[in-house]
Amino acid sequence: MTGQRRYEWEIDPRLFTGCSVYRERGPFLVPVTQGKKPMDFTLGAFDMPVVAAKVAEVIENCAPGSVQRIPVVIGSGIIRHEVLIVLQKLKGMDEKRPLISYCTAEDGQPEKVGAYCGVAGIALDIQAVKGVQIFRLEGWEVPIIVAEHVKDALTKLCVTGIEFEAVRA
Repeated sequence: MTGQRRYEWEIDPRLFTGCSVYRERGPFLVPVTQGKKPMDFTLGAFDMPVVAAKVAEVIENCAPGSVQRIPVVIGSGIIRHEVLIVLQKLKGMDEKRPLISYCTAEDGQPEKVGAYCGVAGIALDIQAVKGVQIFRLEGWEVPIIVAEHVKDALTKLCVTGIEFEAVRA
C-alpha cells in the first residue's frame, strides 16, 4: 500500500468523554458509519464528539482552554475531523427542577445506586455554571452544554448534525 497511511490501533472512546486531557498522539481511525456523507458534528461510541476541524476551531475560539482537539480519520479522510474533548465537568444540575430518575438496587448495577439513570428537562444551577462556555454535567455526561454565544457561532456556521435544546436556568 504505497502512499497510503494505515491507522490500525483501537482506542477506547470513553477516554474522550470523561473531561480529561488525552496524552497520546493522533490521528487515529474513528469508524463512523451513519449516513453516506460525513456530518460536521456527530457522536461516536460512548457519546464521543467527532467534529469537522472548522467546528472544533469555532468552539475553541469561543471557549479558549475549554476543549482539547485530537485529529482523527473518518471515512475517506478527505475532510479533516477531530475528536473534541470537553475538559470541564461541573456539578451544575439544579436537581429540584428537572425530572430525574435515580438508579436503584433493582436495576442490577449496585455501583450505580443513587446515580442518575435518566434526566428530562435539564435545569442548571446558574451560580455553579456562571462564566463557563462549554461543559458536561457531573453525573449526566451525555449532553454537552454550551453558552449562548457558542450556540450562535455554530448556528452561523451552519453546522450539520448538531441539535440544540434549551436548558432551563
